[in-house]
Amino acid sequence: MTEEINIETREDWNEGEHENTSADIKAESGELGLGYVNPGEGTDTNITVEDLILYLRFDEKDGSTFEDYSTAGNDGEETDGSVDIGNGILATDSADFDGGYVNMGQTNDVLSDTPLTISLWARTSQTDRGSAFNMRDEDGGSTIQIKFEVNHDNTGDMTARWRTTTEAAGNDITFTDTDYNDDEWRHFVFVINSGQDQWTAYLDGEEYDTVAIDGSIDISSISNDFLIGEETEDDGTRRDRRWSGLIDEFMIFDKELSEAEVEELYFNGHENNNFEGEYTSVIFEPEEGEDVEVTELEITADIDTDASAEVTVEALDESDDIVDSDTITVSDGTDTYSVELDEAPKFRIISEHEVSL
Repeated sequence: MTEEINIETREDWNEGEHENTSADIKAESGELGLGYVNPGEGTDTNITVEDLILYLRFDEKDGSTFEDYSTAGNDGEETDGSVDIGNGILATDSADFDGGYVNMGQTNDVLSDTPLTISLWARTSQTDRGSAFNMRDEDGGSTIQIKFEVNHDNTGDMTARWRTTTEAAGNDITFTDTDYNDDEWRHFVFVINSGQDQWTAYLDGEEYDTVAIDGSIDISSISNDFLIGEETEDDGTRRDRRWSGLIDEFMIFDKELSEAEVEELYFNGHENNNFEGEYTSVIFEPEEGEDVEVTELEITADIDTDASAEVTVEALDESDDIVDSDTITVSDGTDTYSVELDEAPKFRIISEHEVSL
């Protein structure tokens, strides 16, 4: 008797138990990835999916559309050039900005107020100015702006700006300790409190700087487009300051994340530049009335180049005790593996996987 069992979607995946394992938030929306977990999944912090008002995983593009995996449904559109799918921070993908940008539509349709936390992974080697994200408008004759860019002063620095009507210099936070256009992945998080009296920047899970904010921004008044990978003038025209490089796991929360929660976003199973996770399937057994003994299994697995997994198949007796087991190593691409076991009526699959950052 031959029976095919598929563990492909999040719905299938969630029938088992998993830790530090990525799956789409929407059960019907596609395949699994290893490594980066959904915020708050399997953790002790207070981050939940419901706190997200924007989540661009950048794992795939439907035509020109990048799906928002938050409950808000603010999809982004590839605009005025190419934004391809590139290699992500893990065994997932990212947005590869190569001349184009992502338009999120009117800023005040996506954001409305503080507190806010903006989180993204970014990687670039460009030497001219380029905006990772930008929200800009005019208020009473003065510019208001929230942006993050590389080479603001024609250096390899990264600069974040919270520009209010009373502070044209922008209440800037500038990352200056190295050249950030060195084509390396980094995790940036910006936390703005509800009173808008300060904001804090984090780099790779650690606090980098906190700056007092002079003035405030009425975010609900920003009607110009919210852009990822480009910048606007006050009137909404584009400034041609395109981001060149990769952006991944772009998230906005409508809450002020704590230091521990920011650290969780960075690590998420990550240790020594590796993300490690585990998965234990449900127990597979014959349908009622069938008399089937498992002796050999063929396992077809598809895994990213940067990932590997030790997969153990356990044969179980009627009391769910282990009768026999066999372990295979899965890596690099799609392949079929044979597993031989002592006769038993049931089995389950246990995967210990690792992804290099």
